[in-house]
Amino acid sequence: GFALVGTEVWAFIGRDVYSLTFATNQFVKATQPVNAANIYRNGVEFCSYTVAPSWQVSDDTPQRYIYKADADAQWTRIGVGAATQIIGMKYLAKGKNAVGADLLWAGNVLRADASYGTNVIVSTTDPTTIATWSGEVTIGDSAAPITGLVSDGDTLIILKTDGIWAYYADGSQENLTPDFEAMADPNNFRGAFNW
Repeated sequence: GFALVGTEVWAFIGRDVYSLTFATNQFVKATQPVNAANIYRNGVEFCSYTVAPSWQVSDDTPQRYIYKADADAQWTRIGVGAATQIIGMKYLAKGKNAVGADLLWAGNVLRADASYGTNVIVSTTDPTTIATWSGEVTIGDSAAPITGLVSDGDTLIILKTDGIWAYYADGSQENLTPDFEAMADPNNFRGAFNW
């Protein structure tokens, strides 16, 4: 994956993070956020930070995410939390709430008690602290995991193994593709992005 952090360009290769050195036009390996078999996906810029989800290589489950401000020397891994606090996710998207304020959305989440919410979304206004993540919102069938998030203004588009859902700023949700329920596949809509 890749991430822009203010004026910096970062690349994620396996569990390693690399910063682009503009003088030599080469990526230089930086300190690993965690010495484990994790991979990091594309970072999302939010407020003055960039946040990158982390996945366990062996079983494709979400792990604790990392974040970084432009002025920070290294990436920071979010804390361990307690009980059902959100500490990791597979997918991120920047969006808006009903009054137009910025939100960072997360889907297919890891809780501090090591349980997973594969079909839930949460949001925050400050990804540097576990305490600011919202309550969970279940999207569609619990047997159909989220495979991606894309924002469209104040509407969050949730991609799932059994279809595409919209979550509106008023808290309502809608299955935009009910025909896909009969064609569920674990790879449906993976790699989707907004352009």
